[in-house]
Amino acid sequence: MPTTPDSASLARIPTDVAEVFQEVQVSSNNHQRNCVKLFKIHDEAHAIRTEATTVGKERLRGGHIFQNAFLKCLCTALLQRDKKLDAYVKRVAQFTGAYFEFVNKKALERYAARVEAGDVDEMDPESVEHAEATISGFTFTAYMLREFVLKGINAGEESVRENVLHFFSKMARSLGALAPHHYDGLKNGLMEDLKRHGSDNTHPSRPAIVACLSCLSTAAQGSDAAIARTLFTFLSPNEPKGVLKAALSNIYLTSNAIPHLVKLSRHADASTRKLVYTALAKQMVEQDEEGQMKRGPTHPRNLPIDSMQRLIEAGLQDREDSVKAAATALVEAWIKVLGEECQEPGGEALRTEKGIFSLLSPFNVHLPNSQQRSKNVEILLDAIFEKRRDISHEYNFEEPGYWKHIGVEKAVFSRVLIDFLEKTDQERLQDILPLTVNIVNDIGLLFQELVELYDTCSTDDENVDDDDCDRKDAAFIEVLKVATRLDYRASASGRNQMVLITEKVLREHRLPLEVLSPCVDILLRANPQSNRKEFVSTIARAASDLRGLASQTPEDQERLEIVEGRCLKMFMFMLREVNKSCDFAQDQTFDYIFNVFIRPNTSRVHSESLMKDALECESLLAVIRRDMAPGVFHRHWMRLENGGADMAIGIRTTLHKIVFDLLLVYGPVLFRFDPKVPLQWNPIVQNLSSQLQLGDGNDPAVLSVLCHGWMKMILEDHLGDKPDLEDTIMLKLFKIWFDSTVRQLPALRHAIGEFFAGCGCMSARTQKLVGRIFVPAYREAAILRVRHGKGETDYTSAEICEKFYEWTHPQKLEAYLNKTRGNAEGVNYSAQLDLACEIVMALFERNQDDSKLKAEDKKELYKLLQRLYLPDTPNELRVGDLGLLLGRLKKYRPPTERTSKTALQKFEGQLTGQYRTQLSRLNESDHMKLGESKKYFDFVDDIISDDDSPNFRMHGSGGPVTRSRKRREVATAADSRGEATGPVPKKPRTSMSSAGSYPDSEVEEDVDADLSRLLSHGVHLSTITSSSSSSSSPAVGNVGQDSLFSDSEGEEAEVTGILAG
Repeated sequence: MPTTPDSASLARIPTDVAEVFQEVQVSSNNHQRNCVKLFKIHDEAHAIRTEATTVGKERLRGGHIFQNAFLKCLCTALLQRDKKLDAYVKRVAQFTGAYFEFVNKKALERYAARVEAGDVDEMDPESVEHAEATISGFTFTAYMLREFVLKGINAGEESVRENVLHFFSKMARSLGALAPHHYDGLKNGLMEDLKRHGSDNTHPSRPAIVACLSCLSTAAQGSDAAIARTLFTFLSPNEPKGVLKAALSNIYLTSNAIPHLVKLSRHADASTRKLVYTALAKQMVEQDEEGQMKRGPTHPRNLPIDSMQRLIEAGLQDREDSVKAAATALVEAWIKVLGEECQEPGGEALRTEKGIFSLLSPFNVHLPNSQQRSKNVEILLDAIFEKRRDISHEYNFEEPGYWKHIGVEKAVFSRVLIDFLEKTDQERLQDILPLTVNIVNDIGLLFQELVELYDTCSTDDENVDDDDCDRKDAAFIEVLKVATRLDYRASASGRNQMVLITEKVLREHRLPLEVLSPCVDILLRANPQSNRKEFVSTIARAASDLRGLASQTPEDQERLEIVEGRCLKMFMFMLREVNKSCDFAQDQTFDYIFNVFIRPNTSRVHSESLMKDALECESLLAVIRRDMAPGVFHRHWMRLENGGADMAIGIRTTLHKIVFDLLLVYGPVLFRFDPKVPLQWNPIVQNLSSQLQLGDGNDPAVLSVLCHGWMKMILEDHLGDKPDLEDTIMLKLFKIWFDSTVRQLPALRHAIGEFFAGCGCMSARTQKLVGRIFVPAYREAAILRVRHGKGETDYTSAEICEKFYEWTHPQKLEAYLNKTRGNAEGVNYSAQLDLACEIVMALFERNQDDSKLKAEDKKELYKLLQRLYLPDTPNELRVGDLGLLLGRLKKYRPPTERTSKTALQKFEGQLTGQYRTQLSRLNESDHMKLGESKKYFDFVDDIISDDDSPNFRMHGSGGPVTRSRKRREVATAADSRGEATGPVPKKPRTSMSSAGSYPDSEVEEDVDADLSRLLSHGVHLSTITSSSSSSSSPAVGNVGQDSLFSDSEGEEAEVTGILAG
């Protein structure tokens, strides 16, 4: 109810508001309590009204005073220029954003209550306008937009615009529909600010502008095409993390925005990848104009299937748990929304099941060439089963007729669930697996139905649907995969029946090739380990029978090639399963397979697919029979050497795979099996190393095989005795990963990135390899950046430093080893101390040519130094080496850039503070005698001898001589006195009110200055209060003349002047 104006009540409002802000600036823990407290003050002030003298309407006297008091405190904080008080400004901005959200929520609740009570007629514009004018939240928001935001974003001083934008980015999240003049003014101001920055994507106010534009887009429900086009440019992988975070956190998604988000799902930054999935989970369901719910742009039925696949593949396999969790939450949301759309009655479990089957349907795993879609479905289901363990605990396969009439989605679901339980819960798997005899009978019936369906198709019956055939094929293949998990030892009759069915399936040439792999697995599982030769003979008989079905006449040559290709696929799966420890050296069955099926097809130049399969079978056979390996390797290597440009890319790729496979299996001993083979290990690996580079006519497919082959060679330590070659290969892989031309090969770039990440958390040996190449790799990246231009490379110096920081962090390796082995033995906790020594040596370089590091590159190295991990129990020798290098760096090549100097001081302070004891124990004269440290002493002496230092002189004809002994004695004496200490930290400011005032020339003398003039000049409001001469730190809760958030006399502030009485 309105109350009569009371001068004491009016005078108390600014003081009460300042008290709240006084608490807010110190701590963010009580923002919710302070929101309630401030809202109570707001409500009481809003109720103090006076009658206007003209039209008889009430004047919100107390509301105006509250608004101006709030604005005064806000300006005092946000127009603060002292960078040391940024933490206080940030807390105030967070609070004001939270308060606007709070007050708008309350306003909407009160408006809805008035509508429900009949006090507001929504069909009457005047009634609605009156309600909005008398609800405090609505008037307060309109006032702040008009008097602060719209004027502030057009201010003449950039720092003022930045602070106002920062505030509005917090406020905009809680804005509802905007008046047209407010919307246009905000849009034009933000667009104009963007034009001022041009293409500078590192401008500090850019994230705030993006956040504000995103909120405006939400207010317009994505209908503003100009804002949408602008925002899409910010969804580029090249934008800074802050900009991407602002866009993804606030953007209103439309179908046109989805492709941009899908690209960002493979962004280098984990937090950005997580935000992609968080954003996609927001707008699955929306309200239409009539208030009815409809499918939103991120609804699984509105997302393109290609986009869904890329999101699943990237998110659910992400190496960061937080990203994986966000992607899993998105999949759960998809399942929930699809389950709710099902009209069938049932409980939560049934809706979840229907939602899963509905989600799988668009993937069309039954169509030909759907291997990647099937793989993504498996990834998706595995994530669901991992998150929802209740599904596996409640599901049951014993339902009558479950397998006989199973659909493709249900079959895929069942098979993946069985695979999941085999890895995670064997006991539960045994409980739900069907009896072997029952499922074997169902498989036999399914096979008979398929044969009858094929016979019907061959008669050109119009009633037969090809899609129905494909779906039955896919379901049958999934059931065969389930049969590979059965225990045939418990049921002899089931085993014999399954073997007979499997042999019939292998002889049926009309079935898709995908049935061959599970059939071979079934035969392998049905035959005991001691009877592998019988398993091989069964496959060979089936292939002979299948080949006999094809005529040998020239008219049926095409059919014969199809059948032979099917037989080769069958042998390929068989050879992969056969244990090479079995004695097949003189086995006649393998001789028959090789002479009849494999060798004739290795020269089928006119049929590339047959030739590739035959070559792969030959290499697999060479893995089993070592007596064949040298000859096979020699033939394929010579074919690669002599093939020339005319060789098909598919054949060249296959030959490279075979070469690497044999090298990985046998290593250098491969060439000792047969002395007659004129090949040696060293020339082979050197030749393969020379081929590992972009350009030079390397096809992307061949380059991919070379990269994968070398990555496996390094991980399996086949180059342990050749560290220089290891470093060369690692550096080449890094250059390929870094080069912008590899954008066209995202799978290869991702694989190399995963390789480096895997090296960092696999073993101390592989982590050391990554650390060893950091400086050369960083230098190569800097050279490429200069050569191609900054905008043409995908990774900045800071991003590369961040990558290697993660890849070489000992605690990452420790966590992985504890997770996989249960202990962290072998971790080198001084790995980043080694890295620090290499970095400091690189910082001695001078920027003389393009091959040297530039100042901006060195700055990132200095910043990296202060982040490196310093273990509690370090390698003392390395600590001494690092102390030596740092001392000489400061003396002879000190940094000149301010950020670099600060970073070096901090790192030196950390090092000397943490390792003071170790450094005091090291005597430099003894230290230099140690072999491992000699290279650092030699390096320092070489650097100093090239310097123009006064401590350097020439002696006779013997070349440069340094006074190294004298310098080392001086350095040792300084260390013993403890002079090598870190920087003395400056005393921090304790409160925002400790900031100094601006020069008198910038102070507006008239305290009744117009707010627009104030904002246009960016005047610090604390300088124009009557008590601004004091700059002492205010105490929490004490509001007096020393506080920025104080009102000196408690005067009433009007709209036209923030302090006017």
